[in-house]
Amino acid sequence: MSRVVYRIVVNNPPSDDDLRSYADLGHTVSRPKPELERLMTGISVMGTMEAAIKKAKGRPWLSDAWIAEIVIPNDSALVIEKTTRDPNHYTVWAAVEELRGLVGRVVRVPKD
Repeated sequence: MSRVVYRIVVNNPPSDDDLRSYADLGHTVSRPKPELERLMTGISVMGTMEAAIKKAKGRPWLSDAWIAEIVIPNDSALVIEKTTRDPNHYTVWAAVEELRGLVGRVVRVPKD
C-alpha cells in the first residue's frame, strides 16, 4: 500500500522547479518565523485531488495548472507532515530527484 498526495504544478510533466521548495527556489520570508522558515524547506501538497483542484482554482495565476499525484511507498524514508490550518494541507521534505521518481499521473485543473 502507498500514500498519494497531490502537488499543484505548472508543467506536464512536472519540472524540477515544480518539485522544489520555496527555499530551494531562493524565496525568503519578510518576517522571519522559525515555523514558516521550516515549512519553506519542504513542498506543499494536498491530501486529496479535490482539495488540490480547489486550491488551484482559487489562485488566478494557476489558471493553466496541473495536479501531479505523488505516490509515496509505505517503506519510504520521505518525511510528510500535516501542516497549516488547512485540513487537507501537508508538507513533504524530500530531494527533487526522489520526488520526480514518485510522480504518478498528472491531470489538468478543470476550467469549469
